[in-house]
Amino acid sequence: MGSDAADSPTTCPDCGAETAASDRFCRACGLRLDGDAPASRSATVDDLYAEYRQRSADEPRDADAHYNLGLACLYQRRYREAVAHFQTVIELLPRDPAGYEKSALALCRLGEQARALEVARLGLKQAPESPALRSLERRLAEA
Repeated sequence: MGSDAADSPTTCPDCGAETAASDRFCRACGLRLDGDAPASRSATVDDLYAEYRQRSADEPRDADAHYNLGLACLYQRRYREAVAHFQTVIELLPRDPAGYEKSALALCRLGEQARALEVARLGLKQAPESPALRSLERRLAEA
């Protein structure tokens, strides 16, 4: 069986990390890969937090704003807030594995491994082809 072009690896133009062509965001740096959203010009995580907090307030159904705000929260160790924003991403884009993956990671930081495993498994039901979720689910199940 031939390889699907959507699963072919590509490289993030920002950080150089390997991504799947079907990824909407870089898993390493959070850059939106499909180019539809405006790029941030913020210089610090605090600036990113403020910018995306305002964007998510202005456009509560903007998954990109919630995803990037969740990333900023992760970097700032605001793990509960990160989980809330990644949950919004999951609600808005239920078939996109990125929200599940980052939510599970934030839950791990909170020491909630059982809940993180549940989120990873829910994500795998929606996106069974996700190698990141498969790997995360395996690591959490072994812990």
